[in-house]
Amino acid sequence: MIYNRLDYSKIKHFWDERAKRDNSVENPGNLEDDPELNEIKVALEKAKILEYITLHPDMYLLDLGSGSCFWSIFLAKKVKRVVAVDFSKNMLDLGVFEAAGKGTTNIDFVQSSCQEFVSKRTFDIVFISGLFLYLNDPELETAMSRISGYAREGTRVLFRDGTGVRERYEFRNRYSPGLKAYYSATYRTREDFIKLFRSKGFDLIKDDDMFPEGSPLNKYPETRLRIYLFSRNTLY
Repeated sequence: MIYNRLDYSKIKHFWDERAKRDNSVENPGNLEDDPELNEIKVALEKAKILEYITLHPDMYLLDLGSGSCFWSIFLAKKVKRVVAVDFSKNMLDLGVFEAAGKGTTNIDFVQSSCQEFVSKRTFDIVFISGLFLYLNDPELETAMSRISGYAREGTRVLFRDGTGVRERYEFRNRYSPGLKAYYSATYRTREDFIKLFRSKGFDLIKDDDMFPEGSPLNKYPETRLRIYLFSRNTLY
């Protein structure tokens, strides 16, 4: 099946402009501008993420699609080093500024798309947050091949992304009053993600909706923000 392609220039423009407009919002990458809901969302996600992974001071972590580096800075306290990769310089600049303000010195900032990023180092943890929404299928395949290249047996991938509840759900260049901008995204299904990761040698360990049923953070019936933990298997 052929789907409508995402326009990367428009997506990059969206994130560059959001970085300019929302540089005072905690974690502007989470697209929640209501201060009360944002506070609840951040707290719930922090707890869920730490429930899903065990971090050690000798670990190397890759934050792929890091945005403003909110998660990089949060997780950097618990590991040896973080590599934060994002295609938006404006978003990365927010991260550099915030990390400096908090005295966080163990983050390397890299401006690159996930499809083009390569690393000679393998990572203990690959954290992917709200990234695959913005990739077309061929580019997603390329990104997964890259990820496979810097993973080793036992590498964990903590994957946080919007997911279609019953089927793949997509929209293109639609105006969002809440975001005050035109927005495009593709919400693949849970089964799509499991199949994709399995094809590159990653087994699903566990997964869940990020927020409980009935939460005001579950804003749309067609989609849910979900969290997945994958592990690189021994056979790939």
